[in-house]
Amino acid sequence: MNSASYTHLRAIVDGITNISKDGAIPAAPEKNWLNDRFNNFRQNVQPGGLFQAPDAVVPALICDATAAPGSLKVSVVAKNDGAEVLPAGTKVRLEVVKDGVASPLIELLTKNALLPGQIEVLNVTVDAPKDVELPFTLRATIDSEGVVDECKEENNVTETACFLPG
Repeated sequence: MNSASYTHLRAIVDGITNISKDGAIPAAPEKNWLNDRFNNFRQNVQPGGLFQAPDAVVPALICDATAAPGSLKVSVVAKNDGAEVLPAGTKVRLEVVKDGVASPLIELLTKNALLPGQIEVLNVTVDAPKDVELPFTLRATIDSEGVVDECKEENNVTETACFLPG
């Protein structure tokens, strides 16, 4: 490879701010050397440490339709599977899904900032939806609006069946 080819290739490889997170190409890319997170020119950065982020997941979701007539007792386990702190106040949206149609039930907020590996159990008792009969699916989506910059955005949803045992 001659030096002219290398210079051209280097200009392509060194540009890390020329594409936005959503894939859009900005009119003027950010100068990465002015951003503390990206100013790593000539560093020997090893994998797994430069772009750490939280990863919000719902590893468990419980729907208890036997708590009281006309109500549901719901427990949502919010967990941070990432490498950075998941901020307090992260939204968890609960929806009732029946025959492929999702209806909002309630939105909850985490109370605590979650360190990597930490969990928080959110318990709530809500009125059972009057227009949807059991059994149905209960869906929990953490960071439902995509506010938190996460490791994986596609693992934020968990579903469980809600029914009366019998």
